[in-house]
Amino acid sequence: MKEALKGPRHRETVEAVRAEILNMLKYQVGHYVMPSDIPKHEWKNVIMCFMFMKEKFLPNGEFDKMKARLVGNGATMGDHLYDFTNS
Repeated sequence: MKEALKGPRHRETVEAVRAEILNMLKYQVGHYVMPSDIPKHEWKNVIMCFMFMKEKFLPNGEFDKMKARLVGNGATMGDHLYDFTNS
């Protein structure tokens, strides 16, 4: 993210991240809360995530758009959360 935001296509990067987040809100992916509202004893249930950026090109090689994808880091998910997982 840091590299993409500093690069020559930083405006496209911001728009791609915005579109990904709005899409997740539209389809009600996950449960959203403010970090300050999470009790200390429940922080173990928070799954960290990654935002991946990819440049998309047209068949002729011309830049088309920037694509963002937010994914959860399942590797850090504790055994106590396995009943709540899905793909």
